[in-house]
Amino acid sequence: MMLDCDIVVYTAIFDNYDFLLPPRNPNDSLDYICFTDNPNMESDIWDFRIVSDEEDSPKLQSGKYKTLPHRFLPEYKYSIWVDGNIHIHGNLTDLANKYVPETDLAVPPHPDRDCLYDEAQACVNLNKSDPEATAKQMQRYRKAGFPENFGLSETRILIRNHSAENVVNTMECWWKEYRDGANRDQLSFEYAAWETGLNYESLDIRYDNKSEYFHIYPHKPPGFISEKCMEYMIKATLNTPTKFKRVIWLSFLYPYFVIRKFERFIS
Repeated sequence: MMLDCDIVVYTAIFDNYDFLLPPRNPNDSLDYICFTDNPNMESDIWDFRIVSDEEDSPKLQSGKYKTLPHRFLPEYKYSIWVDGNIHIHGNLTDLANKYVPETDLAVPPHPDRDCLYDEAQACVNLNKSDPEATAKQMQRYRKAGFPENFGLSETRILIRNHSAENVVNTMECWWKEYRDGANRDQLSFEYAAWETGLNYESLDIRYDNKSEYFHIYPHKPPGFISEKCMEYMIKATLNTPTKFKRVIWLSFLYPYFVIRKFERFIS
C-alpha cells in the first residue's frame, strides 16, 4: 500500500497541442502537475510547471517529461502519467494500489497490435512518423536482435515507481531512443524495456465510454472556429453520465466536420 503523498499525477502539454482536462473527482491527497510552455494556462486542480527548452521541439519536450519523471519529479516515489488528451474520472489511488509496490511499472497493452515492427509500418502509413527515420530505427533494432511479436504497449498511461533503479535505467534508455529515433514513444518503449531487462505489468484499462478511470478525447484541431467548437463539445461531455456521452458527441459531429471543411477551404 502506498502513501498518497508519494504519488504524483502528471501530464505535459506543449505548443497548445491539447485541451487541459480537469479530473472529474480529484483526490485531495494527490498532487496533479502539468508541464507546459504556456504561462496562461489556468486550473483549480492542476499545478503548472512552466518550462521552455528552445533546443527541443514541443513534441520532444513533451516526450522528455513523459519519459523522465525521476529527473523532474524526484520529490515523489511513484508517478501516474496521463497523455494530455486523457480525462481522469476514476480514483487513481485505487488504480495505483492494484499494481504497486508489486510491480515497478505498469502500462496498457496496445489494443490492435503486438509487434513493434507492425506499429512502425502503421505509423508510416498514417503519416505519424518519418519513413526514413522510422526505417533506420527499425533496422537498428533488428540488427540488435529485438524480436518480432515481442509485445506492444500503448503508452498513454504509465504507472511507475520512478525512483527504482531498473525503471530509471529503462526510462533513460527510452528517452534516448525516442529522441534519436523517429520521435514516436511507442516505437521505442518495448525496445528500451528489452534492452535494459525491465519486467513490466500489463495495465488492464480502457479509454472508451465503459472505462472506469479514463476517457480519451481528440487533440486540438487546427483552425480557430474548429478549436472552439471542439472545446465546447469536450466541456459538454466531461461530467456527462457515460450512457449519454455518445449521443452528445454524435449530435455535434456533423456540424463540426462542416466547420472543419470550411476552414480548410478558406485557408
